[in-house]
Amino acid sequence: MITAQILGRLGADPDTRQFQGGQVTTLSIASNRKTKDKDETSWLRVKCFGKTGELAQRFLKKGSRVYVTGRLVEEQWEDKGTGQKRSMHVLIADAFEFADSPADAQGGGSRRPDPKAGSSYRDDRDAETRGLGGTSPVYDSPDDGDIPF
Repeated sequence: MITAQILGRLGADPDTRQFQGGQVTTLSIASNRKTKDKDETSWLRVKCFGKTGELAQRFLKKGSRVYVTGRLVEEQWEDKGTGQKRSMHVLIADAFEFADSPADAQGGGSRRPDPKAGSSYRDDRDAETRGLGGTSPVYDSPDDGDIPF
Protein backbone atom coordinates (compact mmCIF):
# COMPACT_ATOMS: atom_id res chain seq x y z
CA MET A 1 0.00 0.00 0.00
CA ILE A 2 1.28 3.44 -0.92
CA THR A 3 0.21 6.23 1.42
CA ALA A 4 0.29 9.78 0.18
CA GLN A 5 -0.31 13.33 1.31
CA ILE A 6 -1.26 16.21 -0.95
CA LEU A 7 -1.70 19.92 -0.36
CA GLY A 8 -3.46 21.88 -3.06
CA ARG A 9 -6.56 23.71 -4.23
CA LEU A 10 -9.77 22.29 -5.64
CA GLY A 11 -10.10 22.98 -9.36
CA ALA A 12 -13.87 22.42 -9.27
CA ASP A 13 -16.65 21.96 -6.73
CA PRO A 14 -16.78 18.45 -5.20
CA ASP A 15 -18.77 15.98 -7.31
CA THR A 16 -20.88 13.46 -5.36
CA ARG A 17 -22.36 10.41 -7.05
CA GLN A 18 -24.53 7.65 -5.67
CA PHE A 19 -23.82 3.96 -6.26
CA GLN A 20 -25.32 0.76 -4.95
CA GLY A 21 -23.14 0.61 -1.82
CA GLY A 22 -23.32 4.32 -0.91
CA GLN A 23 -21.78 7.43 -2.39
CA VAL A 24 -18.43 8.76 -3.53
CA THR A 25 -17.32 12.39 -3.61
CA THR A 26 -14.60 13.16 -6.14
CA LEU A 27 -12.21 16.08 -5.78
CA SER A 28 -9.87 17.42 -8.43
CA ILE A 29 -6.86 18.93 -6.66
CA ALA A 30 -4.13 21.07 -8.23
CA SER A 31 -0.72 21.28 -6.61
CA ASN A 32 1.81 23.84 -7.83
CA ARG A 33 5.58 23.58 -7.97
CA LYS A 34 8.01 26.30 -9.00
CA THR A 35 11.07 25.47 -11.08
CA LYS A 36 13.79 27.76 -12.40
CA ASP A 37 12.02 28.39 -15.66
CA LYS A 38 8.33 28.08 -14.91
CA ASP A 39 5.54 27.07 -12.59
CA GLU A 40 4.25 23.50 -12.93
CA THR A 41 0.79 22.36 -11.92
CA SER A 42 0.01 18.71 -11.21
CA TRP A 43 -3.56 17.45 -10.92
CA LEU A 44 -4.69 14.52 -8.81
CA ARG A 45 -8.14 12.99 -8.51
CA VAL A 46 -9.18 12.25 -4.91
CA LYS A 47 -12.10 10.00 -3.95
CA CYS A 48 -13.79 10.40 -0.57
CA PHE A 49 -16.24 7.84 0.86
CA GLY A 50 -18.58 7.85 3.84
CA LYS A 51 -18.50 10.75 6.28
CA THR A 52 -15.31 12.10 4.69
CA GLY A 53 -17.16 12.50 1.38
CA GLU A 54 -20.19 14.05 3.03
CA LEU A 55 -18.01 16.63 4.81
CA ALA A 56 -16.01 17.37 1.65
CA GLN A 57 -19.23 17.96 -0.29
CA ARG A 58 -20.61 20.17 2.46
CA PHE A 59 -17.61 22.33 3.31
CA LEU A 60 -15.27 22.41 0.29
CA LYS A 61 -15.72 24.25 -2.99
CA LYS A 62 -13.72 25.34 -6.01
CA GLY A 63 -10.62 27.21 -4.83
CA SER A 64 -10.57 25.65 -1.34
CA ARG A 65 -7.07 24.84 -0.12
CA VAL A 66 -6.99 21.38 1.43
CA TYR A 67 -4.52 18.87 2.87
CA VAL A 68 -5.51 15.25 2.14
CA THR A 69 -4.00 11.97 3.36
CA GLY A 70 -4.86 8.57 1.94
CA ARG A 71 -3.69 5.67 -0.14
CA LEU A 72 -2.66 5.88 -3.76
CA VAL A 73 -4.24 3.36 -6.12
CA GLU A 74 -4.18 2.81 -9.87
CA GLU A 75 -7.56 2.56 -11.58
CA GLN A 76 -7.64 0.67 -14.88
CA TRP A 77 -10.34 0.49 -17.54
CA GLU A 78 -10.84 -0.06 -21.22
CA ASP A 79 -11.73 2.95 -23.36
CA LYS A 80 -15.14 2.19 -24.89
CA GLY A 81 -14.42 4.24 -28.01
CA THR A 82 -10.96 2.94 -28.91
CA GLY A 83 -10.74 -0.32 -26.97
CA GLN A 84 -7.39 0.79 -25.50
CA LYS A 85 -6.47 0.01 -21.91
CA ARG A 86 -6.24 3.16 -19.81
CA SER A 87 -5.10 3.85 -16.26
CA MET A 88 -4.93 6.71 -13.78
CA HIS A 89 -3.64 7.15 -10.23
CA VAL A 90 -6.26 8.17 -7.65
CA LEU A 91 -5.90 9.06 -3.98
CA ILE A 92 -8.48 7.32 -1.77
CA ALA A 93 -8.87 9.81 1.07
CA ASP A 94 -8.68 8.73 4.68
CA ALA A 95 -8.82 12.27 6.07
CA PHE A 96 -8.58 15.91 5.08
CA GLU A 97 -7.85 19.21 6.78
CA PHE A 98 -8.75 22.72 5.75
CA ALA A 99 -5.61 24.57 4.70
CA ASP A 100 -7.18 27.96 3.96
CA SER A 101 -6.29 30.85 6.19
CA PRO A 102 -9.31 32.32 8.02
CA ALA A 103 -9.27 35.27 5.57
CA ASP A 104 -9.35 32.87 2.60
CA ALA A 105 -12.23 30.92 4.13
CA GLN A 106 -14.29 34.09 4.59
CA GLY A 107 -13.38 35.33 1.11
CA GLY A 108 -14.62 32.23 -0.68
CA GLY A 109 -12.05 29.46 -0.10
CA SER A 110 -13.95 26.94 2.00
CA ARG A 111 -17.09 26.91 4.09
CA ARG A 112 -15.51 26.04 7.42
CA PRO A 113 -17.69 24.54 10.13
CA ASP A 114 -17.71 25.95 13.64
CA PRO A 115 -14.48 24.58 15.21
CA LYS A 116 -16.24 24.23 18.56
CA ALA A 117 -18.62 21.69 16.99
CA GLY A 118 -15.85 19.05 17.17
CA SER A 119 -16.11 17.99 13.53
CA SER A 120 -13.83 15.18 12.45
CA TYR A 121 -12.75 14.56 8.88
CA ARG A 122 -12.10 10.87 8.52
CA ASP A 123 -13.46 7.94 6.61
CA ASP A 124 -16.03 6.27 8.86
CA ARG A 125 -15.91 2.93 7.06
CA ASP A 126 -14.20 0.22 9.05
CA ALA A 127 -10.52 -0.43 8.34
CA GLU A 128 -11.22 -3.91 6.99
CA THR A 129 -13.47 -2.47 4.26
CA ARG A 130 -10.72 -0.06 3.23
CA GLY A 131 -8.09 -2.78 3.42
CA LEU A 132 -5.93 -0.79 5.82
CA GLY A 133 -5.78 -3.24 8.71
CA GLY A 134 -6.17 -0.49 11.32
CA THR A 135 -8.05 2.67 12.10
CA SER A 136 -7.57 5.87 10.19
CA PRO A 137 -6.42 9.08 11.87
CA VAL A 138 -8.94 11.65 13.03
CA TYR A 139 -8.34 15.29 12.25
CA ASP A 140 -10.42 17.67 14.32
CA SER A 141 -11.03 21.17 13.06
CA PRO A 142 -8.43 23.36 14.78
CA ASP A 143 -9.42 26.40 16.76
CA ASP A 144 -7.79 29.46 15.14
CA GLY A 145 -5.92 30.01 18.42
CA ASP A 146 -4.23 26.61 17.99
CA ILE A 147 -2.55 27.55 14.72
CA PRO A 148 0.99 28.89 15.39
CA PHE A 149 1.08 31.30 12.46
